Amino acid sequence: MVGSSSAQGSWPAPASIGAPTTKDPDVQAWTHVLWTKDEDRRLVGAWLNNSNDPIHSNYKKNDQYWKEVVAAYNSGTSKNQARQLKHIKDLFGRIKKRVAWFCGSWKETSALWASGESDVDLMDKELKLYEEEHKNDGPFMFMHCWDIYS
Repeated sequence: MVGSSSAQGSWPAPASIGAPTTKDPDVQAWTHVLWTKDEDRRLVGAWLNNSNDPIHSNYKKNDQYWKEVVAAYNSGTSKNQARQLKHIKDLFGRIKKRVAWFCGSWKETSALWASGESDVDLMDKELKLYEEEHKNDGPFMFMHCWDIYS
């Protein structure tokens, strides 16, 4: 894995794997391009903005909703780095699942917040609990997304 690991975890450095699958110079279709933290944040922001749409609320059908999330996400992305619907839904599913797990760890540890503990102490406990409960999934890599949700 590229990148370093810390108590909060870190996302691997962006890397392209494989060869371009198109000759069009305006469109680079790599077989696999890793997501950056900034892209994660933009995706969560696009999802939240569509979820909080004051006009259409939650009356959108699933396909329409996700098309709008993709359009919002890709509106801030250069043409050669636009993401497809499937990739966006897959990543959002991973983010949502792991952030939900982390929220469970946060709720459990904050209920046991001892007098004199700082926010940093509490966060360290939360991260340790998360890692204990999700050993096979690795450290929590979406703190930057959790910050947006909370």
